[in-house]
Order: sequence, then C-alpha cells, then structure tokens
Amino acid sequence: MPKKPQQPVSASAFLRMARDYADAANELFMVADARPKISDHSMALSSPLYFLYCHAAESAFKAFLTAHSVPMSEITSREIGHNLPKLYERSRSLGLVIGPDDRFDIGNVVPLLHSENEKQGFRYSNPGVPPPPPLVPPGSIPLPSVTIPDLSWVREAIPELIRAVEPHVRDNPGTGVAKGIFTFSRPVPKTQTKPSGA
Repeated sequence: MPKKPQQPVSASAFLRMARDYADAANELFMVADARPKISDHSMALSSPLYFLYCHAAESAFKAFLTAHSVPMSEITSREIGHNLPKLYERSRSLGLVIGPDDRFDIGNVVPLLHSENEKQGFRYSNPGVPPPPPLVPPGSIPLPSVTIPDLSWVREAIPELIRAVEPHVRDNPGTGVAKGIFTFSRPVPKTQTKPSGA
C-alpha cells in the first residue's frame, strides 16, 4: 500500500509545540528542584524533564527548518526525524546561530541529549543497552551507563534555542496545517433537589 503523503505543518505550529514543552519542563524543573535529590548528581523527575526538553529542542529545530522551506519529507525522514544532532547541523547549515557560544552550549547539549533519547532512554528503561563491565558490588544489578548533560545546563540551552528560532518563524510562519483538538468531558450529573416544602 503506498504511503500517504504527509501534510505540511507550519513553522509556527512547531514553535508553539517547542514553547509548550519547554514551559512544561521549566515548571516541572521547579517542582523537582524542591524535592530531595536522588543522588549527588541526579534530580527527582529527571527522565520526564529530559524527555520534555528533548521534544522542545526537536520541535524548535523543525520550526526553524520549516521556516526555511525544508520539505516535510526531509524533516520527518528516518535519517533526520528524531535525530537531534542532524536536526541541529541541518539548521546550522541554513544559518541558525544561537549565540556566541552555541557550538559549546547547544552544540554539546544536543548530542549528549541524543545519546539517551536515541533509543527512547528517557521514556523506557532500555534493556537493550549493554551493561558496563561489572564494577558493582556482588549481588547488585549492573545498570547501563549513559552520559547526559546536567539538567541546569539543558534548562538554559533549550530556551536560548527557542529564542534564536523565533525571529525566523516570525518572518516565515508557513502555511501548513495545525492540529485541531476537540476535548470531550464526561457529563456532569444532575443534582437532585429536594421538593419544596419537604
């Protein structure tokens, strides 16, 4: 069966999604920061936070690429679709500059995030990742080791990325479709009233 062609999504729709996920991550960051630390280097709720920031970054890059008329088929291809470093490099090739230190900041944050996001590691426990050599106490379960950026660094870098993308989208918001959302709620039960005089 032939694959159904994808409808274009506007750059402004991608940017709105990036802002929503970054805002949600920033709110959750404040909640997590108020909780006790899991360890010296691990914040409570870290996996959901990393996931939200990853999706914010992906959406921001896609907003930029859409604003620069990159075809939807390329943006969502298997090669680029969820690959943060490739989305970043493609955006840089079209002129995305985040700041004077963007090669250090976002240039390092993106591949570090991708190393865990690539195999859905922020969403699942990833049993397919081989464990490190046994350097753990006997009887304990060795866990896979991953290298990710500190959440405080991510929390600074992703909003900078979104701010850098905004003028490009403002200049060319695109004409693609935006998702229509219809929300249904359950019926509210009618309250029984006592008859008057009872």
